[in-house]
Amino acid sequence: MYKALLLCLAFLFVPALHAQTASPEQVRPAAERAVAIVQHGSAGFTKMMQCFSCHDQALPMMMLKTARERGVAVDEAAASQVAAKSFLFSPDLSSIDKAVQASMIIDPAPSEGWALIAAHAVGVKPNLVTEVYTRRIANWQRADGHWPTADARPPQSSSLFTATALALRAMHLYLPTQMGDEVQKRSDRALRWLFTEVPQSTEDFTFRLFGMYWAGANAVECSTAAKDLMALQRPDGGWAHFPTCNRTPILPVRPWWR
Repeated sequence: MYKALLLCLAFLFVPALHAQTASPEQVRPAAERAVAIVQHGSAGFTKMMQCFSCHDQALPMMMLKTARERGVAVDEAAASQVAAKSFLFSPDLSSIDKAVQASMIIDPAPSEGWALIAAHAVGVKPNLVTEVYTRRIANWQRADGHWPTADARPPQSSSLFTATALALRAMHLYLPTQMGDEVQKRSDRALRWLFTEVPQSTEDFTFRLFGMYWAGANAVECSTAAKDLMALQRPDGGWAHFPTCNRTPILPVRPWWR
């Protein structure tokens, strides 16, 4: 499902680099083939799912929203089937009791953050349930501006940059307008952390860019972060998880309270 993330990046940020681009006649068929592959994988997971998946549901939903906005073909019937089952597990966006009790909470910023971003991508409007989950995420922010995570599954779920970016996006999507001042203060604090913390992995560079964009960084700042990410591309066209390594080492498990 990492392909979905790369497609989102390409749709959102590559044009900002002002680089020479392929023609729409070349790009569209390639994008449609990639979308179809991602949808096939998402539908297969959903048939057997017992939980919400950031890899197999959240990322594809984000990708499909972006694809629709760019006029790229989407299998809407398959997308609807996936969406209908996706938000009934953990988190269950249909139950205020489960949202308040948080009996299945695992890792607020990435777990509930991915689910809320996916919910927005399929058109779920802000409500009391989404507000409960989002308030919990907001309160998980640390004093220096970042959000912690206990996840250690590279290349998409092992970074403080990832947790911070997802928390920022969820806040901006689902906290009520009367909390606008708090959202702005938390975003400013997170931006300072994103500007000063040094990214180490490709995941760090990727979600630093997402976090800056979602928090409202200006075009120059986002373009600079995008160029930093693009500069990590290998001669064969791919990206390694660690820019300076030929092989990805096993990451140590990070304490959840960091």
